Amino acid sequence: MSEWQCAARIVAGVNTPSDPEAFVNKFVDFWSSPSPQRLPELLHPNVVLMQPLAAPMIGIQAAQAEFRRFCYCLPDLRAHVDHWCADGNLVYIEFRLQARIGGDVIAWPNVNRLILHDGKAIERVTYFDPLAILPTLLRHPSLWWRWWHSRVPRPDVRATPVS
Repeated sequence: MSEWQCAARIVAGVNTPSDPEAFVNKFVDFWSSPSPQRLPELLHPNVVLMQPLAAPMIGIQAAQAEFRRFCYCLPDLRAHVDHWCADGNLVYIEFRLQARIGGDVIAWPNVNRLILHDGKAIERVTYFDPLAILPTLLRHPSLWWRWWHSRVPRPDVRATPVS
């Protein structure tokens, strides 16, 4: 069985009721002071993460490694939740990410589609338009350097999920 089939079984097996409102409150709290160490507050150990411009990731360690890069490049990155809705364990959160790059403030809208298991996200798909932030990124080559410099060995994103 491939790691993707294994991940699909995990996601398909989600049947534990979760409290979506409690999860959204944890999401808001997390983004008031985000850090890689706090990701386990939101994410299941076997989380599957998908988003534009990045390969899918499986597992909390892969998520923390990637988030470390974002924190290094955008240390004041924060999010503001605009709206959310839920149906059972399926949660949609509409939010805006914001960070300062040089003298510019960059902000872009996002939507997360999350499947919860035991109160934590076991699957997260993020939707956003990368072209919305491209002009600001192009004006700041120093950010490109920080991103390149932050490339540390990353856990295998295809790692076998934790049992």
